[in-house]
Amino acid sequence: MKREYLGYSKKFMFLFRIRFYIYHFLNILILFVPNIYLKLKHKYFFIMQDHGVGDAITLTSILYNWSKKNKVSVISLNPEIYQGLNIKNIGLKRTNFTKELISFLGNSNHSNIVGYSNGNLLYKSSQFYAKGKKEFLRELLLEGRPDIKERINGLEKENKIFFNESEKEEFEEKFSNILKEEYALIITGTKENSTKIWPTKNFQKVVEKTAGKIRWCQVGTSRTEELKGVLDLRGKTTLREVFFLSSRAKFILCSEGMFTHLSSAFNTPCVTIYSGFHYPEISFYKNVIPISSKPLPKCAYCWKSKCNLYDFPICIENIKIQDVLSKIKEIL
Repeated sequence: MKREYLGYSKKFMFLFRIRFYIYHFLNILILFVPNIYLKLKHKYFFIMQDHGVGDAITLTSILYNWSKKNKVSVISLNPEIYQGLNIKNIGLKRTNFTKELISFLGNSNHSNIVGYSNGNLLYKSSQFYAKGKKEFLRELLLEGRPDIKERINGLEKENKIFFNESEKEEFEEKFSNILKEEYALIITGTKENSTKIWPTKNFQKVVEKTAGKIRWCQVGTSRTEELKGVLDLRGKTTLREVFFLSSRAKFILCSEGMFTHLSSAFNTPCVTIYSGFHYPEISFYKNVIPISSKPLPKCAYCWKSKCNLYDFPICIENIKIQDVLSKIKEIL
């Protein structure tokens, strides 16, 4: 079955490809000489596109390992993700110009200028996913760079997040009341991607049925619906603070996304709810405890960001609360 990546229209994909071809051609001309210099100096530039934080986190293990033998730089709009790695961390202010600049640089096929989470992924997606190939997210985000994919073959997949001593002291003081007892993070997500997010009412029932057994801390943006019976931290923490709380949590409960990838950096047990949106293999880390609908509907896996049939489609609604509770009980 041929799938449209994330439900994008044919018109959008056509315009996207035209833009990709223009950037690709300009890349060849403009970056050819700089790339020769980088090769001679054994330097690498990774260009992180302005996509999800989870995508950005999956780059950390590559940066960490490559920096042991090479001089590595990363250009991104979220430099806080890469703090503590032995790299040159170049953060750009988020503007329309810098977004386009990163998009242009990120479409590079030059050997030492590596576009990550780049336009090549969308450009090749319909043919790629139709083959039913199952890979980790970091490999999918390098689909346009087979040379790099080959070099990271066998590289540990667990991500790398580090804190300096000053950060640890600051965070331990700020969250001292939370750290006094065991707690779990719960992330409901927003309904912007209805084929990935488990209903908030189900998360609420999990909280109610585990009352007194674990302290729940809800993190996420202020746009997410508030749960009752939890410590509300929505929109009240920085990204680095969320990283720290994840590192000290007893476990994490979330729909598949950023926190699934983040949890691997600390080996924090992560009860992850997988819909029929994409293959679970995209984030099967050692610490992940997967839960999905059994059986899945015939339309899975769809790779579409919206389902036209339901507010919450079958592949989400059929995930049982009791299955989640059973996994939590095993952890506790």
